[in-house]
Amino acid sequence: MSNTRLRERVPASWSRPLLTPQILVNSKGDTLYMWAKDKNDKSACSGGCLAVWPFVLISGKPTAGFGVNAKLLGTIKVKGGNEVAYNKHPLYTFVSDVKPGVISGEGNKTFGAPWWLVSPAGNAITKKP
Repeated sequence: MSNTRLRERVPASWSRPLLTPQILVNSKGDTLYMWAKDKNDKSACSGGCLAVWPFVLISGKPTAGFGVNAKLLGTIKVKGGNEVAYNKHPLYTFVSDVKPGVISGEGNKTFGAPWWLVSPAGNAITKKP
């Protein structure tokens, strides 16, 4: 089971939390992203996109960690299994985020649309930390 939780948004070069908005992370502390190109509970990411922005796959139901609204947490069917979704947005990790606390994908526009951090309300955080 994957546990989705919140983390204070912290630039990779900082070692302590800042007073900034919270973001969604997985149970390992990896930053979770949503993609502006996704529509109607469906992922538009495939092929090379998935090599850089892998799905957050789960077997079973995701569980809500501290600060996560369980009513917004769900899954959508994708090639390879069930992808975790939050507020109907498919969730992804970013291969360049090499350890917990790294937020290097925010605002990245690879594959035709921006990638955003996800707020506790399930909305895109569109301002870089």
